[in-house]
Amino acid sequence: MSGNRGRDRWLGLLAREWPIITVAVAMIWMFYLRIRTYGNFLVDGRVYFSGNDAWYHLRQVQYTVAHFPRRMPFDPWTQYPFGRLAGQFGTLYDQIVAATALMIGLGSPTDQQVAITLLLAPAVIGTLVAIPTYLIGKELDSRTTGAVAVIILALLPGTFLRRGLVGFADHNIAEPLFMLVALWGLMLSLRVSEKSDVDISAIQRRKWSNLTPALRYGGLAGVASVLYIWVWPPGVLLLGILAIAMFIMAGSDIVDGLDYSARTVPVAMAMLVVVVFTALRINEPGLGVTGSTLLQPLAAIAVLVGVAGLLLLVWFIETFDIRPLLGVVGLHAAAFVGLAILAVGAPRIFGALTGNFEGIIGFGTGAGTRTIGEAQPFVRGGDITPIVREYGLTFFVAAASVIWLLAAPILSSTSTRRLALVVGGLSVTGIILALPTIPASIGSVLDIPGSQIGFAVVALLFIIAVVIADHPPDRILFMVWVGIMTAATFTQVRFNY
Repeated sequence: MSGNRGRDRWLGLLAREWPIITVAVAMIWMFYLRIRTYGNFLVDGRVYFSGNDAWYHLRQVQYTVAHFPRRMPFDPWTQYPFGRLAGQFGTLYDQIVAATALMIGLGSPTDQQVAITLLLAPAVIGTLVAIPTYLIGKELDSRTTGAVAVIILALLPGTFLRRGLVGFADHNIAEPLFMLVALWGLMLSLRVSEKSDVDISAIQRRKWSNLTPALRYGGLAGVASVLYIWVWPPGVLLLGILAIAMFIMAGSDIVDGLDYSARTVPVAMAMLVVVVFTALRINEPGLGVTGSTLLQPLAAIAVLVGVAGLLLLVWFIETFDIRPLLGVVGLHAAAFVGLAILAVGAPRIFGALTGNFEGIIGFGTGAGTRTIGEAQPFVRGGDITPIVREYGLTFFVAAASVIWLLAAPILSSTSTRRLALVVGGLSVTGIILALPTIPASIGSVLDIPGSQIGFAVVALLFIIAVVIADHPPDRILFMVWVGIMTAATFTQVRFNY
């Protein structure tokens, strides 16, 4: 009898915790796959690396080990003999590797221990990406969804696998890990605030019992966002994704008659944290993207100001009982006016924003950028071979799944107008994808690349679909993130990982 009880207990545990067990097994497989060529990088006691950038990081890690926690701000061997600021070669990634080497070496690691730690770092970090992947899947739907997402991740070939192999000791693989942690933190803070009865009256009365959970989780999301930017300064892109998502949420709340202030509390708290901690790390002049500059705290301040402006606009629309359609139109008009004021009042900042938009997600990398291997376009023309080679059919299944995620609330509606909008939107999107010559012809008249015309039309349809449907705020943020990162991937091949 005791044997049966023991077996039943184990079977019950397996039935309850199979998603966690699945994730653990998948992570073991991921680590083995990434570590199995370890011996190839040790030759006669010397440690070798794959690629060029790993050697920049080796110098940074060696310096940080000797002067922990300080990083080497200027690398004399980059652009030798003049040298240059270290930029993204000298970030939190290098400090983490240095700290690990110091622990392994009990405070005084040998050069070989430092090199081996850096050698193994991508395999460990690539495996850890499974954890936030599971958490985001669980946040979106269930533990089963999270486990399935990790299985897909573990079986993915292509760039993500290559950047996480032992020896490829660049910061690349740390980017998805920290970005997903930050995304999960922001999604979680939005969901918590949604359930905490946060509204204008609670803010005005300073009802801390309602505000505390949103502030706490917003602060943690801010810390996660800071860590991501510290790992990769151009990660300020995440703040742009958040700003776009907050704008779309405002329109959705106007249509659905919901209280927008519930979204603003955790996001405002997160951005305050980002402003403070990115400002403390500034070590380069100007508004450069690749280093710790004024751009990061200014971007967070811009999100703060934008969210405050949206909150004021939503309050105005609700107070004067303006019709939802007119309110949404007014919201977009205010956004265009704000961009026009920025273009006139701060042309350098506006130019930096539009230039980075075009170069990262606007399908518009210039000739200079294309000399960098990682910045090459992912797909040229209508050739989908690179997509199939990188993802197989997974990309197309995922695209269909996101479309379903977007359209399901509308399809369940009895409104004929909303159903017609879904059919029309999908038809237009299909035409743009199948016949790229159409947006190209329009673009030639307006002197704008056809890919940007197509992107703008699909983005507009996406915004309309989100606004008229009843999506929770964390799901809106996720779908915006998926859309922006997909556009970034098609603009620069580097974003595949």
